[in-house]
Amino acid sequence: MSQTIPNRTRGNGVRSADLLKDNDGWLDGRYRLLEKLGEGGFGLVFKAEQVQPIQRLVAVKILKAGMDTQQVIARFETERKSLALMEHPNIARVLDAGETERGQPYFVMELVRGRSITSYSSKKNLTLNQRLELFIPVCQAVNHAHQKGIIHRDLKPSNVMVMEENGQPMPKVIDFGIAKVLEQKDASVTLATGMDQLVGTPGYISPEQIEHGSSHVDTRSDVYALGAILMELLTGKALVTPMDLAQKPLHQILRDQVERDPPRPSSREPSLKGDLDWIILKALERDPARRYGSADELGDDLKRFLRHEPVRAFPPSRAYIIGKFVRRHQFGVAASVAIALAVLSGGITSTALYFEAEKNRIAAEDAGQNLKKEYSRSDEVMARQLTERRDYTESVAWLTRALRTDPSNTLAATNLLSLLQHVHLLHPTTPELALPEGAQEARLVGLSRQSNRAIAISRVKTADASKSILSIWDTTTHERRDQELPKGVIATCLSISHDGKNAILALDDGQVEIRSLADGTSLALQPKLPQSVLSLALSGDGQTLAVGGENGTIQVWDMNQLKRPALVLKSADLPVNHIVMDYLGTLVAVAQQVDSADVKGSAVVWDLSTGKTIGDPFETSDGISALAIHREREMIAVGLHSGTVHVGNFRTQTELLPPLGHPASVTCLSMNGDASVLTVGDGRGYLHAWDLRKGQPLTPAQTHDGEILIASQALEQGLVTSVSRHGEMEVWNTVTGERVHHRLRHSVAQVSVSPDGSMLIVAPRHEPAVQVWSTHQRMTTRRYLAGPDEAYLDTPMDGEDTPDAIKQAVARSWNRASSLLAAADAEGRVTVYDLKAQYEPLGPTFVHPPAVGAVAISEDGRLAATSGRDQEVRLWDVATGRPTGISIRHDSFVNALALSADARYLATVTDEGEIRVWDSHTGDALTPGLRQGMGIRDIHISADSQELVYLMQDQGWFSLPMPLVPTSPLPDWFLSLAEALARRRLTEAGKAQNVSLMEARNALAQVPKAAPDDSDIAYRWARWLLSDPEQRSLCPQEDEPFSEYVGGLGKKKDPSAQAEAMRYRNLTAGF
Repeated sequence: MSQTIPNRTRGNGVRSADLLKDNDGWLDGRYRLLEKLGEGGFGLVFKAEQVQPIQRLVAVKILKAGMDTQQVIARFETERKSLALMEHPNIARVLDAGETERGQPYFVMELVRGRSITSYSSKKNLTLNQRLELFIPVCQAVNHAHQKGIIHRDLKPSNVMVMEENGQPMPKVIDFGIAKVLEQKDASVTLATGMDQLVGTPGYISPEQIEHGSSHVDTRSDVYALGAILMELLTGKALVTPMDLAQKPLHQILRDQVERDPPRPSSREPSLKGDLDWIILKALERDPARRYGSADELGDDLKRFLRHEPVRAFPPSRAYIIGKFVRRHQFGVAASVAIALAVLSGGITSTALYFEAEKNRIAAEDAGQNLKKEYSRSDEVMARQLTERRDYTESVAWLTRALRTDPSNTLAATNLLSLLQHVHLLHPTTPELALPEGAQEARLVGLSRQSNRAIAISRVKTADASKSILSIWDTTTHERRDQELPKGVIATCLSISHDGKNAILALDDGQVEIRSLADGTSLALQPKLPQSVLSLALSGDGQTLAVGGENGTIQVWDMNQLKRPALVLKSADLPVNHIVMDYLGTLVAVAQQVDSADVKGSAVVWDLSTGKTIGDPFETSDGISALAIHREREMIAVGLHSGTVHVGNFRTQTELLPPLGHPASVTCLSMNGDASVLTVGDGRGYLHAWDLRKGQPLTPAQTHDGEILIASQALEQGLVTSVSRHGEMEVWNTVTGERVHHRLRHSVAQVSVSPDGSMLIVAPRHEPAVQVWSTHQRMTTRRYLAGPDEAYLDTPMDGEDTPDAIKQAVARSWNRASSLLAAADAEGRVTVYDLKAQYEPLGPTFVHPPAVGAVAISEDGRLAATSGRDQEVRLWDVATGRPTGISIRHDSFVNALALSADARYLATVTDEGEIRVWDSHTGDALTPGLRQGMGIRDIHISADSQELVYLMQDQGWFSLPMPLVPTSPLPDWFLSLAEALARRRLTEAGKAQNVSLMEARNALAQVPKAAPDDSDIAYRWARWLLSDPEQRSLCPQEDEPFSEYVGGLGKKKDPSAQAEAMRYRNLTAGF
């Protein structure tokens, strides 16, 4: 049967009822409109039945009748195209698009059956945490759209629907009806949003959108809308309510949004006071520059809140402080202004007026000094927040500005000294080293710490062809030497020999070369592979070299006998895309791509002593993207493009663990020395650490800002260095748990890490340069005191007269004189007893619910500290049994506490092995988190408050220096040195700047040659920081060279001391 298609006309004022009647509600013979679901600003939404090619219920959005202007149609077309770019489980998927018989565009999307996110949360009576967990995927969905270049611009609760799948809530972002494409290839698409139109909903539309229209809209406009939704979700009240719309004109409501700060969320819902106040208000900042930079950052901060981690929300700005200060000190500020006006208008004309003005001047000066102190305090607070986020270089910049503003800020000075002695600041050691003229970016890079050489291979275009250039820089003089590779040949792999003397090059003509970094001479290894070399590996000890070819050939050389022909192994006639070796170079594992219906990847292990494979190939249903192998445990880890990692025994071909899943393709794998930990980097930017003995995550996945390019493991040092495509670097000490990270200013094309993890070379994307970075040095190091069976303090034994309450206590602590005892029961009740007065309580019992894990008592018994299962540490006035008001929140459970003899300092230890020192009077942190490794069982502060003494289970007693509180201001040259080490500083206006290499050298030149009388502390710290890490003392407070300390340990007969000496055997040979 044939149908006559009516002429398609626009602007005919069709009603929704007409659409249901037209052609009996059919669209293109595939969709039948069933009922109207809703109406948006530019479209009608219908429930419809799809009959071809499959049968299902869908949602159909049709351009609203009577609004079909050319501009609106263009906007609608933008929506249809932009939705097609997105594929996310929390975004309503677009399924189809077309045009009605009346000429109205439509698109078909999945039918979302549910309620708005606010309505759903209210109906289900969700808890605070449940609401946050529901909201976080919304942030991730919006961020996905932003990554596709799409802004929603009309986010509100009704555009975030919640449906249930398998009994679990699933939020869906719908109606990208006014999306704006950020990077448009079709210039006509920009017509879809005119600059003079207000697109959005009051209360959710951003201030810049109200003021400037679409010309000022970017991803941060959606962040504002998300903040407004979050405010409503958690407080139950929108920024703009229906009552507001009924009582005020629209222009006044919009003006208020632009000119007034939003209310503090806790003013509506007190339980939000604290971090959630800052998170929501940061998202709702009127200035877009002060909001979260992306929806993911907002979601990540909410995750940090749920994990009880420090959040990224900022403290009050200086402008905020000034405003508050002026309101508090109206007299002093007004006096200052009055003096200025008096001088300008003719000055002081009488003695009485003079004395009055002088009085006002002094008041104004006092006000100015107080303002400086508030400035400095604000910078110091910001610095400590950055320290909590492990953004140490930025923290140094804020601390130095705090001290330049107010040199008497001892808290900032203490934190700066502590940070510099405990944390190595990741920094470049060279300027950006330019590639040869004509190069676009480095294709391969390498680094030799021993020879002070940086290496890069780049392609240089000439008039008639292009050529490959090997560039070698002296990293001390920055001079470059270029060598042209054979014409028409491309380098495929680059590595550096273990002794740092040679570069190893693999070429696409099958040749492998050894090139001297000293004089550039080369040795062609034999035999040459039949086809291109695709992969290369050095054994962990650097004694064996293996390469894999395009036709399945594997060749292995002894690095000590390179003139001998290679051992040639022939695998399946398939490309060897990945090759790895065990530490001693006795095994080679290769991965090959297979093109069959059921098998896409194959991994084979070769025994080099026999030249034969071990067992059958390990076949996978997806392509292999990474490999790792361990000889002693006969273990192989195979990472797939699907994100799965299989861990098996390569000899028995059995899987040792269930498959380990990851959110994206596995980009890199590495095992530690005893194969107890597997480190996995994936394409979504997560670094995972798996406990291979339990098959469980060892730590939460660490988020990077993009695909992880490398996760290099320095086995002897226990370091994992990871770098993302977008330039985020992190160094993780797997022994102590310490993590240090830094963000580069550019994306990364190539990166290579030195074998000891102390340095790396990075090649930026689309930039003709490379740069060398220092990533690790030995900083303040623990001192061994005694074996684990020794006792630090003699504590009384329980006797017959000991009360049962003390015998049954779950936590106990004595003062140093053993005259006082604090004891906690299972319900969190704590009593302090005077042991010399027949266990007489010193004060009333106090309670820290739900349970206490550790207690501490000051020497005089006036102050007590408790740690609870709520991860809080509280300080108590023992005489009254009341809290002092100091409560310190931790990220994990605190299992040990100590108070100094004078009760000035508090030391805490978490079950993750992090030690912190606090000012017990203010609750301020005096150190960054000092990660010493899990297993700390006890901690004390020495009698003179100079040392932290702690017990590591099965290892012994150790000490670390207490933070030093300087008695005089740190000199300006020292602040310049700190900025040079961090390569960062802040201007007076608050703008962050990089410190150039020349400026850093000038700062180092200002360091005095001898200790000045007024800055002995600064001088001691400077000389320690600038000395050889291999030889400098354990900490700035000591003088004994490190090698002498380790040598002394080796002479002790104590097995624990011997073990500690062995722990440092590689530190004295590296870095």
